[in-house]
Amino acid sequence: MEIENQSDRTTAIGRNTLRSRAKAFYEGMTAVTRLETAIALTLLWLLLLNTAYSRVATLILIVVVIGLIYRSVQQKWAYWLVIVLLLWLSAHSSSYLILDEYLLGLLWCVAIFLALLTPDPDHYLAFNARILLGLLFLVTVIQKLASPGFADGGMFEASLLFDPRFRPITELFMGDATIDANGLAARLLLYFNNPLRESVLESTETLATAAKMLTWWTIGIELIIAVMFLWPKRGRLAWKRVMQWRDIPLLIFLATTYPIAIVWQFSWLLSTFGVAQTDKKWVRVLYLIVLFFSLFRAGAWISLAERILTLLPG
Repeated sequence: MEIENQSDRTTAIGRNTLRSRAKAFYEGMTAVTRLETAIALTLLWLLLLNTAYSRVATLILIVVVIGLIYRSVQQKWAYWLVIVLLLWLSAHSSSYLILDEYLLGLLWCVAIFLALLTPDPDHYLAFNARILLGLLFLVTVIQKLASPGFADGGMFEASLLFDPRFRPITELFMGDATIDANGLAARLLLYFNNPLRESVLESTETLATAAKMLTWWTIGIELIIAVMFLWPKRGRLAWKRVMQWRDIPLLIFLATTYPIAIVWQFSWLLSTFGVAQTDKKWVRVLYLIVLFFSLFRAGAWISLAERILTLLPG
């Protein structure tokens, strides 16, 4: 009996400790403003950004580290002007293809700079984040609808057939042997000396239907995000419920997309935009949780580790 009572007391203590730690984590996450959180996330994103191809990469790294060490400069417009100019020089002087996430990050740094020029940077950065999110998803939807290879489900069907990231979904519709054969046929096309110019992949009707469902789910949720974030807050068209619920589709998109599509740069930026525009502290915590989940789900931590190693000397 004493052993059981002692076990119950230990369990109760463990639960109380877990609750207290969770409460401390929540209070710590909500103690800082959304502006401070967004700026800190942006600096960390810049720290891990792969700019090794750039001549000014070292300067960018130095400026970012200064901002992380000396928090007093983080909300100075001149500091962000330097970052914007260095990122622009990096893109301008590079002979490599500039990635979309790099350009989006540059736009976001411009948004921070412009917000800090105003008397209420917290408000204007939230506005900039909403506009960026709405326009980004609107342009994405238009591009996808204009692409026959995406709109007809072909892109998702091809991904389901040979992309290893989608294998858990593909296994619901076909056997391992077929999946392996499709993967081998797709990889053969990548060989330099391979005379084949095309490869036939085996599919099924149910998988093709699933690909179309994924296609229109993606277009649908991205269109909802675009509309809700571009919806006016004031005027005749203002609708309070849109303001209250617009974070939900973005959180769902982040939680269902980036654990599979390992593009941590986009996941980080979109989560940062979400943090910057919401005035609800608990929603801000949700964005951070979804971000951490997407970073370390499906091996995304490997990409982060590689970028951290590039920052180490030698």
